Amino acid sequence: MDARSCEPVHVSAHLSSGPATAAGACRPAIEPCVDFLKGESQSSRDYLIDLLKSHEIVIVCEQDHRESTQYDLLHDVVTHGDFVQRVGHVFIEVGSDSQERRFDDFLTAGRLEPRVVEGCLLDIYRNLIWGSL
Repeated sequence: MDARSCEPVHVSAHLSSGPATAAGACRPAIEPCVDFLKGESQSSRDYLIDLLKSHEIVIVCEQDHRESTQYDLLHDVVTHGDFVQRVGHVFIEVGSDSQERRFDDFLTAGRLEPRVVEGCLLDIYRNLIWGSL
């Protein structure tokens, strides 16, 4: 283990899944998060990349799977050069357990050609069984 901090850091990719409580106001439960973000001058991507410099584990959570900008953020993070150099493992949530065994097999398959990886992931994704929302 290196000198990076093991203190937990919770980063929410999506802070509010509903209307504000009043014009320009946020729900009281997320006020500390909103205040923190107002004081940040760097992008969300750069903030997450910087966390990797001082924390061994960084967990990014979401509140609503339907909100798509969080996936844009995650894409920007995992394709950043510093992320590629610093990160050894990535844990992701797959929204359905219907393909869990196939996904486990994929993750333990070892090195695969990019075309094979894309085909496997597309096949798993296309066969997910989603419950009613």
